[in-house]
Amino acid sequence: MRRRVTLCIPLLTLVAVLFSSGLAAYTIHLKDGSEIVAKKKYVVQGDKAILLLPSGVESVLAFSEIDVAKTEAANLNNLGTAIVIENGKATDLARSAPPPPRKQTLQDLLEKRAAAEGSPKAGAVALDTGPAHRNSERLATSPSAQAPLRNSELSTAIRTFIFGRGIGNLAVQQGPSSRRPRLVFETASETQVFRSLIASAGALLDIRDKRPGEVEAFEVICEGPAGGRAGHFTLTPTQAADLLSGKIALPAFFLQNVEF
Repeated sequence: MRRRVTLCIPLLTLVAVLFSSGLAAYTIHLKDGSEIVAKKKYVVQGDKAILLLPSGVESVLAFSEIDVAKTEAANLNNLGTAIVIENGKATDLARSAPPPPRKQTLQDLLEKRAAAEGSPKAGAVALDTGPAHRNSERLATSPSAQAPLRNSELSTAIRTFIFGRGIGNLAVQQGPSSRRPRLVFETASETQVFRSLIASAGALLDIRDKRPGEVEAFEVICEGPAGGRAGHFTLTPTQAADLLSGKIALPAFFLQNVEF
């Protein structure tokens, strides 16, 4: 006689994590404020980071350009396409996860500083949500405009460095002194303000290394596309080094040093 046995295993919770090559993503944040989307986390080889782009192409990036802390934090809650099946119902974990806290804006930072100092509420940051005009001629006729930097070789060196970072909306002007050029950027978003600060920091240290004695600091002005002021800074070599090394975060630097 053959005995038939039926096994009943209660299904309480089944978690299935599907890592489809077309869906998984890993966001890499760079110190200049930009982002790169890769298929998975980069691999460090010496001073290089090897990336696998969504297209399947392998790319190489200097590891020093990656904001490691920000990248790790941004991908900490990346659940990919995880699905929970419980009591016969499927739930996408990525969708069911609580939304991240609202990111602080530059205006939030200014209001926080004003409250700490007991001063009147700070005025609005003059940024536009539309695309930047990237028009140096408009910057040259803006309220902040001064004469172009008379040292044409120094001006060319500054512009070449900044343009090499993908920023073309720049006017280099005479500053408060001959050794403090004024860099005026057109910025249409908070990200562009931060990128302008990082590019200025890199340019300052590069110029001081290649042309000793010509520059002691930069005056950096960020303007909205309509000409309103989005930030005014005096950038010293020490501050530039702290920004590039990550010793001070960009929002903290903005909060501590912005002038209007």
